[in-house]
Amino acid sequence: MLTALRDLLTTTARALGVEGALHLARVCEVWEDVVGPLASGAAPVAVRRGVLEVACRHPAVAHELRMRQGEVLEALRRRLPGAPLTALRPVVRLVHRRKPAHGAGLRV
Repeated sequence: MLTALRDLLTTTARALGVEGALHLARVCEVWEDVVGPLASGAAPVAVRRGVLEVACRHPAVAHELRMRQGEVLEALRRRLPGAPLTALRPVVRLVHRRKPAHGAGLRV
């Protein structure tokens, strides 16, 4: 039943044109567990055509993510089966760490 619900949500998100936002929400939920301390200086901001864009506070953080791209993508794929992540694109820019309002988290 849970798998069927996930499939239904993914299909609906695709039909509505918000599939990237759904994948981004799922990535955000596991991001800190996947990248550890780097999460304080890097935040996922978009998923487009399988590319996860990550805003990085400092060039050193972006460089570290580029170096660990394969490891990070592999860990995300393990945690998020079916997520179509093919590449990581770190971009140096201001990082806004937003916490969702209580009960507003999207769980898939």
